[in-house]
Amino acid sequence: MAWTGRENEERKGKRFPSLARRELRVSTTELKEMCDYYFDGKGKAFRPIIVALMARACNFHHNNSGEVKANQRSIALIAEMIHTATLVHDDVIDDANSRRGKVTVNQIWGERKASIFILAIESVAVLAGDFILSTASLVLARIGNTTVLSLITQVIEDLVRGEFLQLGSKENENERFSHYLEKTFKKTASLIAHSCKAVCTFHLFCKFILMRKILRILPCAKIAVSEELKSAASVSCGGVSLPGVQAWLGRALPMPLKHSHLKMGSMLTQQEVGKVSVLGCPDPKVHEIAYLYGKNLGIAFQLVDDVLDFTSCSEQLGKPASADLKLGIATGPVLFACQQFPEINAMIMRRFTYPGDVQRAQEFVLQSGGIQQTNYLAQRYCHEAVKEISKLRPSPERDALMQLAEIVLSRDK
Repeated sequence: MAWTGRENEERKGKRFPSLARRELRVSTTELKEMCDYYFDGKGKAFRPIIVALMARACNFHHNNSGEVKANQRSIALIAEMIHTATLVHDDVIDDANSRRGKVTVNQIWGERKASIFILAIESVAVLAGDFILSTASLVLARIGNTTVLSLITQVIEDLVRGEFLQLGSKENENERFSHYLEKTFKKTASLIAHSCKAVCTFHLFCKFILMRKILRILPCAKIAVSEELKSAASVSCGGVSLPGVQAWLGRALPMPLKHSHLKMGSMLTQQEVGKVSVLGCPDPKVHEIAYLYGKNLGIAFQLVDDVLDFTSCSEQLGKPASADLKLGIATGPVLFACQQFPEINAMIMRRFTYPGDVQRAQEFVLQSGGIQQTNYLAQRYCHEAVKEISKLRPSPERDALMQLAEIVLSRDK
């Protein structure tokens, strides 16, 4: 398949920062500077790349067209905006100094406060994160699809619940790892999984738009038409033509109303009909494939990230190394190391707050098999991701998604 310049930019994630900046139009100079600072095009754009590739792979699987539709691209953009908003908030919560190889927003603007009322004073960095998230919500609202809305709002709920899970710690050692994996899913994998599913389940049902138009023209037909439309199948993935809709109306309406169907059909322009084409694949099995791929790859990504926190330096990571231990967070390598060094359990419960806890825990992890075990677990999750995506029809996009699993495992930052 030949890639156009635009498609290549999209495949590499280069289009999304400019799309985000276009959405984040604001007259407040300081807020604009903060948004532009994060969407400068220097990030990995890992999430929107996955979502855009998934959209192409699923479209090709169903109708031999790998073209990404505008609203599918919007979902990829939303994923990146939500992710970026959470980074801004996380940096404030963690009081982080660097992110993506540069100073964080809260460090640059952090001491300056935005005051609206006497009792409502917040960090401008928090407000910037809120603004990015609210703008993503507006983009989501424009899509106008309740299924997509439900999937993406679940992501936001999971992010908040995941943050609270991270703040807690299980006293029962046997429950800690499942607690950790649940937190990992909610904070990292949920966004990828639900976004991948959203681009595949993106159905704008013809019957709902037609119902609104029919009832506007013939209110007396409300009961008969509604019942018929409830049982009608949605249009196919390949789109629908205006003559086809007019013919369908002739079949759908009861006999006394058939003489009016041509009038209804004439009020539907081809542009309006085009809006109700299905974008994605109607097969629930494909929806599940997309979701499971995103879930498994997302968990693997975070597991590798937790390993890099111990094995890479700050310059490589673009953020402080050993950050989780310093924040009192026990990740996979630490939990595996507990099996060889039980004394870590006490450190976990006190969140590594005693002098020397962080250094000792780090030494225990490096001496144990914790890093190797976490890497092995990441490999298992990547294997599951590849197994799922290989169920789709062969295409360059499907193959790229398979290769991403290898990239996740081999990355060093």
